[in-house]
Amino acid sequence: MLQTTEIGSFSAKFLQLNCPPVKQAYSGEREYLLPHEVENLIKAARHVGRHGLRDGTIILLMFRHGLRSAELVALKWLSVDLKDGYLAIHRVKHGHDSVHPLRSPELRALRQLKLNYPDTQYLFVSERKAPLSTRSIRQIISRAGKLAGLPFPVHSHQLRHACGYYLAASGHDTRAIQDYLGHRNIQHTVRYTRLSPSRAREFLARLICKLTIAVLFEELTFVPTVAETAYPRLKNQFRERELREIYTPTKGELSLASQHTRKGATKLGFLVLLKTFQRLGYFVSPTTVPRIDRQAYCSMCSIGLFP
Repeated sequence: MLQTTEIGSFSAKFLQLNCPPVKQAYSGEREYLLPHEVENLIKAARHVGRHGLRDGTIILLMFRHGLRSAELVALKWLSVDLKDGYLAIHRVKHGHDSVHPLRSPELRALRQLKLNYPDTQYLFVSERKAPLSTRSIRQIISRAGKLAGLPFPVHSHQLRHACGYYLAASGHDTRAIQDYLGHRNIQHTVRYTRLSPSRAREFLARLICKLTIAVLFEELTFVPTVAETAYPRLKNQFRERELREIYTPTKGELSLASQHTRKGATKLGFLVLLKTFQRLGYFVSPTTVPRIDRQAYCSMCSIGLFP
């Protein structure tokens, strides 16, 4: 009798391929890249393979415009204005479409890319002139991360987060960052505007000179505008537990307040604005801060602001 042999499946999921890594669940490590790490990625991508210019331009555009992989592979030359320097971006996940300016490094890279890949509809194509897939983008960025010597796995969405954190650290408003990244809900943008030491010094140094502690603790009637209701709001009254767990300043924050203030009342106002910014992600109007017992709060924080 003839012996029959079992024929394995030809499905791709049963083949042992060198698949690019998928985006992993949050592991406790930071999910964004620093500007110098992005530069190392671009340099590594440009010096490997036959498509170094294309791969380096992919990373550059994803970082500068906060692009998702699906948004990048859908870019067409009809969306690019190389003369006036503009890029029309169609956002996925029901985001808001926008038009971004293109800077000199991007324009030079895109002009050279068009010369290297003529007669193509899409910006980023393969050797067969077909548009790249999101899988290819993940593999390109993962390979660049390894070549750049980064001590952690790199995925494409880290470049979008890097763009958001960079804009926030540069002092841009939360609403402007929301429009730039195409977020429909501002809650997705607030994560980028959490306080950083450099941003705190820049913003608070300008606010502290105009701060008057009397306004903070007077009972004033406040009617919010439509724009202000889109942001997270403070509660009407603070509980003692919230003051202790959320609004108690650390030693570093007390040191920062001492560097920028002299009088005890001004120092208290400084700390109140600092902690509310950390809680909400933006600076509130002094009239929106609920009235609190200054002596009790100072006693709770173990700081001698008043004699």
